[in-house]
Amino acid sequence: MKQQMTESPTNDKITVPYGAFVSGLSAQQVANGGLRLSQPQLNADSSQLFYLEGRPAEGGRQVLVVKDLISGDFSDINEAPINIRSLVHEYGGGAFALAEPIAGRTPGLIYTDIAERAVWWLPFGNDGKWHQDLGKARKVFAHEQLRFADFSYDSGRNRIIAVCEDHRPHSDTAETLHQANHRHAEPANKIVALGLDDGEMIELAAGYDFYGFPRLSPDGRYLAAIAWRHPNMPWDANDLILMELDDTGMVINQRIVAGGPRRSTFQPIWGLDGALYFFDDPSGYWRPFRLQNPGDPASIEALLQSEDLAEIEFGLPMWVFGQSIAAFTDRDTLYVSGCDRGLWGLYRIALSANGHLPNHIAAVPTGYTEVTGLHASNGKLAMLCGSAAMPSSVVLYEPGFAAFAIIRAAADDLPSAAEISHPRVIEFTNKSGQLVYAFYYEPVNSRYQGPADQRPPLMVKCHGGPTGGASSLLNLGYQYYTNRGFAVVDVNYGGSTGFGREYRERLLDNWGLVDVQDAVAAVEYLSREQLIDPERVCISGGSAGGYTVLSALALTDAFKAGASHYGIGDLMSLAQDTHKFESRYTDRLIGPYPQAAHIYDQRSPLKHVDGLDCPVIFFQGLEDKVVPPNQAEEMVAALRGKGLPVAYISYPGEQHGFRRAENIIRTIESEYSFFARIFGIKPIDPPEAWHKLKIENHD
Repeated sequence: MKQQMTESPTNDKITVPYGAFVSGLSAQQVANGGLRLSQPQLNADSSQLFYLEGRPAEGGRQVLVVKDLISGDFSDINEAPINIRSLVHEYGGGAFALAEPIAGRTPGLIYTDIAERAVWWLPFGNDGKWHQDLGKARKVFAHEQLRFADFSYDSGRNRIIAVCEDHRPHSDTAETLHQANHRHAEPANKIVALGLDDGEMIELAAGYDFYGFPRLSPDGRYLAAIAWRHPNMPWDANDLILMELDDTGMVINQRIVAGGPRRSTFQPIWGLDGALYFFDDPSGYWRPFRLQNPGDPASIEALLQSEDLAEIEFGLPMWVFGQSIAAFTDRDTLYVSGCDRGLWGLYRIALSANGHLPNHIAAVPTGYTEVTGLHASNGKLAMLCGSAAMPSSVVLYEPGFAAFAIIRAAADDLPSAAEISHPRVIEFTNKSGQLVYAFYYEPVNSRYQGPADQRPPLMVKCHGGPTGGASSLLNLGYQYYTNRGFAVVDVNYGGSTGFGREYRERLLDNWGLVDVQDAVAAVEYLSREQLIDPERVCISGGSAGGYTVLSALALTDAFKAGASHYGIGDLMSLAQDTHKFESRYTDRLIGPYPQAAHIYDQRSPLKHVDGLDCPVIFFQGLEDKVVPPNQAEEMVAALRGKGLPVAYISYPGEQHGFRRAENIIRTIESEYSFFARIFGIKPIDPPEAWHKLKIENHD
């Protein structure tokens, strides 16, 4: 394409080819805006707010930050190189918890670190606050082959309750059949108690393949948790179990109170009334329930009437620990976050005085379209919130004043409002006639515009999981493209969360088919609407989204280039060589292995390189245990052998997803440079990677 630049006589914008716009948004800004904020928690009197901050500039190190809400001061609790992060299920989460001052005990906080994988205890002062002069944390328990997450504090017995993943070779590990005549030993998952005085570890629950959300009742008599077995993922089917404890804290009785086949429970939470609240999906949507009397399993009731917000999804796929969509601000008020076709909101449930229906639910006006991570104390509510104009942020809400205060945003150096492309919810049908949802971003630049007779190139984004969901949060990575003249569409393909079980289960037995079909349908819809150039469509995704990318490139001709970020090329290898949490995931998405080995072969992009006839760039962490590097390397070798343009960038020290700022910057610039060069776009102001990127069979 011949590069032309002209002044527009009507709006003073400079006309240049789409994709070549000059942008003030750098990859450095995108990386700086990549803070990973998680787990906001308030102390007992809501005078201090704690949260985790993953910092790309420090190699992705997670720092526990506290803000004193009275003085306004911020403090880092863990100094470098301490990294507060869990590796249970490899994805981690739930790496710290506050221990509230109950039964006269000293309050404090519990955390685990990634280096020693130890459990640490940091006491607070007598005023219930953390102070810098309190000294360092005390190690409670450590074993190099044990991992911990999802902590609760048993104050009456002065111990920590946690999920433990036991990787010891001689432990009583579960064994799972992965291939004919071969048994693959897996780590054992259990719920344990760690004594703060003696450091002794006691097993409380075992027998299921997985556990999550161990939550102790206020009186210390009951321990609730969710548990599930292979081949289910937690959103497929699980059990809500309730364990009765004796005075010493040992389990004397355990029963299943909710869940079951094709039922998924989420986030048990004890109310101030002593009842157990949780989320279950018998209607096909996660909705709130209550076990009124823990001693009476028949006392379960729906918290809402069936017609109340019937298609709002009050729940999340449990990819990580520490998730929260519910919190009590007082005995009679429960705040929950819910998803309405991809957009999240905050809801207030006023519990009826007699403890029975009808309870009243109402939406709380927030201005946010992403709301999660709820935690309440002393009448205040902490959350993670954001919108199309605001990145993920730690937010404090005071219901009495209807006031929202931003405590910490994932990015401070943001583009001006004139440079931000806002997502528009689009709906279209796939070739099966099913409704599909997506977020569409049009090119936006205050100084540049594309020629009137051209349409912009399109980047199709495929989220991971695949049981994840496209987010409406301000995504500087997307803005990097739209501000340069690309359009972006983020597809909530069948299998995504936020639209009910039926939508989510479209992907069962159909992974690599339905997701690809819906990505193609998005391109066809935008082409019909004349919003994009169908001859310049690229596709990008990470992890499971990378598999969708490679499948779409191999099986369709809708895309002219692709980018796979630690994506899956060989399903057979994935089934044989991945971590426990996802080791049977493909049984439901593809079919049971090895019985359905032929289907794995049919759906593997590596087996269909004959159909792959367009350029691809690969990005891979060399320490990735979820999708090992050989997946990318085999695909690269196959494309190289076909003479197709291909680029491969690998990162030593990176795992599943990139955390180091320099690697994030290189990835952003290299992907854009790759697509631009393949499409014949010559940026007016090319990034540094433009000249460094080597594209085999092209340069």
